[in-house]
Formats: sequence, structure tokens, C-alpha cells
Amino acid sequence: MKYQNNPILITSDYDGTISPLNLKANITAINNFIDNGNIFVISTARSKNSIMKKIKKHNIPVSYITCYNGSEIVEPSGNIIKAFEMNHQVLTFMHSLLKSNHNVSDITYINRNGCIFSRGIIPNSAIIIRCTCPIYYDLRKEIKDIPGYTCRRFGTTYEIKPSHVDKSFAAGELIDYLKDKEDTNVLEYSIGNTLNDYELLKNHNGYVINYGSPILKKRIKMRTASVSALINEIK
Repeated sequence: MKYQNNPILITSDYDGTISPLNLKANITAINNFIDNGNIFVISTARSKNSIMKKIKKHNIPVSYITCYNGSEIVEPSGNIIKAFEMNHQVLTFMHSLLKSNHNVSDITYINRNGCIFSRGIIPNSAIIIRCTCPIYYDLRKEIKDIPGYTCRRFGTTYEIKPSHVDKSFAAGELIDYLKDKEDTNVLEYSIGNTLNDYELLKNHNGYVINYGSPILKKRIKMRTASVSALINEIK
């Protein structure tokens, strides 16, 4: 299974896409896919440590991983190929802004190695800023006015990062890396199930799992039953 002697590359969300439904069938299909000389990438909002624990636990074959919604590109060994970081000057500015807001607490910074900095310590660089706000307050309204940055909400926890860094951006950076490393082109596909997969699916020949988000399915028209089904469809 190759396209004009070049590998096929599939970028897949993890939670709700590879796992938990159809996990065994998906793993078997991914194994065969990689054995045939193709490239399989897991793209996740999880940290590197979190997704690698899942990969090890279920023995999931993978060629590359993108973590924190595109903030890092990682090899299966855990070696970081690329990390898309905010520098100390940016972090200092953001810290001052967040500290001046009485609704914001628990400001932390996560660097490329997964180290967490808090209690007013600002690292030289970080891939994500996290903080906490009361349930009634939406920090996104304030961050959207800062050019070049975006804010995502997870309950009362917020994550701030450069707005161009997402799953789609990381997929493009990985493809450029592979071109430079192996001097080869790939035929791309992607697959996911929730709205944080939207940019990835829109820009990288995407398929939505049949049971995926209704809003996502309105935006992305291609469907498939599972990762294993997609692999079988593109043989």
C-alpha cells in the first residue's frame, strides 16, 4: 500500500478516534500500514508523557507523535524533533497581564521537557501557559484581543499559546521535516472526532469518525467508521 512508490501518511487523533472503540482492530491495521512502508502519526492534546504511557500500555505502533495540540513533534523514543515555544519576553508580558486580572489564579508554564513552573517563576521558554479562572469568567475574551495568541478553555482551566500552533500546523511542519530528511513526498490523510481536530482535517484531507461531533461533521464532509476502516479504504 503506497502511492506512486511514496509513502502514505495518516495523522490521527487519539482519544475517541484510535481509542477506546475498535482499539484492537485499529492497532492491527496500523501495524500492517507501517509494515508496508507508510507513516502513522498520533496527534493529541495530551502531553508527551501522557500519550507515551497510552502507547506503551496498548502497544500502539506509531511513526511520530504531535503533543499538546501541535506544540511538539516527537519520535516514538520520546526524542523531541521540534517544539514551538514562547520566549521569556513573551512569557513575562503574559505573566504581567494575567497577574493584573483578579479572576486569574494558578499561573503555570510548561516547557518542552514537560517541566512545570509556578509560584511566579517564569522560565526562559515555554510551549503553553496555563491558569485557572472561576466558572463564571471567560478569559478567552481578553486573550483574543492580543494579536498572535489564542486561549482554549477546559472547564476552569485555560491554556494560552501562539494562535498559529495547532494540530494542522504541526502536521505541516512534520511533512516539511520528512521532505528534508528523506527527500520524499507523501499522500496525506487525517482522521478525528472533535472540534479541536477541525484545522487538521480541513487542511490535510480529513475524515470524521461516524460518531464524531455533529458540528465537526457539518464542516468536514468525508466520513469513515474507524482508523482501521480508513486504512482499508485507501489501500
